[in-house]
Amino acid sequence: MSNNLDVKAFQNTQVAQKAPDASIEQLTRGQQLADKLANHVGSWKFLICQSTILAGWVGMNLTPGVPHWDNSPFIMLNLVFSFASAYTAPIVLMSQMKTDSLLINQA
Repeated sequence: MSNNLDVKAFQNTQVAQKAPDASIEQLTRGQQLADKLANHVGSWKFLICQSTILAGWVGMNLTPGVPHWDNSPFIMLNLVFSFASAYTAPIVLMSQMKTDSLLINQA
């Protein structure tokens, strides 16, 4: 069974290597934006920046003597993350669907 899985993994790697790199001229503006956003959101830089903003937001709102704009349980922060997720998820999915369709067409 392990040998069968190794063969399938090798075949999938070959398909991925054969996939054409879609030139920027062939992509629509929306596809280019989706790819850029997916690359940005899937990076360590984004994760670290988002974690820093989150820690700063919570820290500032829990620090005594500092005006609090979003008291615990941080409803405004929840709203901000909900809006960000509502737009980020579909755009990342569009980028993945484009990549999948390129791989399927190549196979």
